[in-house]
Amino acid sequence: VIPAELCKIAPDQRYTRKLPPEFSAPMVKFSSKNPEDRLALISAGINNSIMADQRSALNYQNSLFMQDAGFTVLPEPISVNGRVLPTPSIYYG
Repeated sequence: VIPAELCKIAPDQRYTRKLPPEFSAPMVKFSSKNPEDRLALISAGINNSIMADQRSALNYQNSLFMQDAGFTVLPEPISVNGRVLPTPSIYYG
């Protein structure tokens, strides 16, 4: 899964549909978890071994929303090289 801030949308390729209401609350709850917990939930969603209360948001293989958007999720995570950027200075006044 690639963080949204690293994705680029080509001109005229916006996905303009609104997220269905039954996905909104689970996605907010999911996105507030730490990275290790999110990865575990993503893996469980791919393997269909998730809890019933998370099934609607993480059942990737059977999600009409994911299919309609043309998204697929691979079962194995990818590794990327990265670095932690220094915290920017904030000046007041």
